[in-house]
Amino acid sequence: AQSGATQLRLALLVKILRKVPFHGVVWNEAVMFITQTLSTRLALGLLWLHAEAADAELHAETSQETADARSSSGYWRRYGSLLHELCSGSIHNKSKHQNIHQQENDEESVGNAQLSVVALSSLVTCCPVLTTEVLEFISVMCVDPVMMLSGLQILHDIVVQREAIDRNSALNMLLEFAVCDDAVVRGPVVRLVTEKLYQKEFLRDSIESFSVFSARNACINTSDDEETKTLIEMRMPLLVSLCCDEPLRLIRSFRSVYSFAYHCESARYSVLSHSKFIARKITSQSAALLLLIQDEMTSETETNQELETIHPSALKDRSILDVLVYTMVQSALEGSGKASIPARALVESCVSRYQKSRDVRFLVLIVNGLTKTEFLFHLPALVATPAEIGGGFQYVLNQIYASRNPVLTPAELLVELHQLVPKPSDGLTLEMLIRATQSCFDSTTIYKQDVLAVVLQKVVEETPTPLLFMRTVIQTLRAHPKLQSFVMGILLRLIDKEVWTSPKLWEGFLRCCQITMPRSATVLLRLPPAQLTDALTKCEPLREPLRKYVSQSKNLPGYLLPLIDNR
Repeated sequence: AQSGATQLRLALLVKILRKVPFHGVVWNEAVMFITQTLSTRLALGLLWLHAEAADAELHAETSQETADARSSSGYWRRYGSLLHELCSGSIHNKSKHQNIHQQENDEESVGNAQLSVVALSSLVTCCPVLTTEVLEFISVMCVDPVMMLSGLQILHDIVVQREAIDRNSALNMLLEFAVCDDAVVRGPVVRLVTEKLYQKEFLRDSIESFSVFSARNACINTSDDEETKTLIEMRMPLLVSLCCDEPLRLIRSFRSVYSFAYHCESARYSVLSHSKFIARKITSQSAALLLLIQDEMTSETETNQELETIHPSALKDRSILDVLVYTMVQSALEGSGKASIPARALVESCVSRYQKSRDVRFLVLIVNGLTKTEFLFHLPALVATPAEIGGGFQYVLNQIYASRNPVLTPAELLVELHQLVPKPSDGLTLEMLIRATQSCFDSTTIYKQDVLAVVLQKVVEETPTPLLFMRTVIQTLRAHPKLQSFVMGILLRLIDKEVWTSPKLWEGFLRCCQITMPRSATVLLRLPPAQLTDALTKCEPLREPLRKYVSQSKNLPGYLLPLIDNR
């Protein structure tokens, strides 16, 4: 607070200064005096500025000049020049002061520099009229490596403390810096806008609109791919930062930007790479992510529909947006860890998205979160997972058993695969089932000998016997020859179930007997005469080993040898 005597002295000084010649000796000395230590002489500078502005306004009123004439009159030029000189002079003195103490780097010099910035900020926020020249001067500060942070802070103060046109001008400057080509400037500005200005409710709409439209315009740039990619890398960080701060408000706007990028491969992949950062930041349990998956927005969230406009091509082909949603969910889950079980709300949202889009990737993502009933219901779709999705069903298998609590044991899963019936009309073919079971056999660390024995024992009791069963038996034998004795019991059980009534299974049965000869001879001899004859006819390589076995054995029916010899 200033004493009455001090205020009186300042008033007298200003009364003299407003009468001195423009840029005369006294004028220049006064400016130099104030700017030497602006932090302690700010009051004098502001009083002088207000006096000059008052003279300019009075002259404008008495002379009845137009608005344009007022701004270009000598009185306003005098005011504008004074304001600019006070700003530039304080910065010049600050830089000189810093150079003197550069080697010392003492706390006093740092403190003085900070006071100088605070004083300059007070000067431009409290002056009666903020001129274009001063704004341009502050803009130059923002691209100077030494003065950048000071310039940004001053622009921030102007946005927060001044009104109307000055606020808009300073905000537009900051937003342009937030998407400029200089990453050294861009980074600090993005943080400033997100962490400070975006938190002001009265600024949110302007900041959101700028971030969305600048990013969208970069995506629809008609230049070459490399230029488009460069533009996106410049303009996306602001939108990404805002989206991480308020995902519920902006997640659909981000989707809008992606829909405009889809026509250009480099633009598409660039936006997708930024989407991964958002997803990891907001986590897989974010309400915004769930709403994006469900493709709807609750009425509780007030949004600007123009910012959420979807490109017409994406409206026609919803799979365009599925790519974005899938990428974000995948990234969010990766951030949670492979072994973690997805939240129930996320599982339900992804299942709902799958039912709309029939894109199996949404099931694969949350396969560990499905209940046993849900998993079995969607198993045909999972089996039909295309190879381009991580390698097909093998990827699904890896996802299931990466969890600490898989939805099915390995034996249960292979049993369920055998119970599936190929339905090409539903997209499930026999070839897909064969690839799925082969994936299980390829997973040797999961499907060990004891697991496969349990599977064979369970599946052989199924009625009717599954079509793929004999293929599984043969693969088990090849992987684990020590199971031959066990397999003989399986083959005998198949005879009890009249395996010859199914041509495919009968063919596999005979193939298995051929592989396991001579141990399978006792199994073949349990066949009824008609079926034994048929077996030897259809699989001639069985005849000689079986004849040799019978000729060396005792207590066998006499009709066998002639039957084997086909006599």
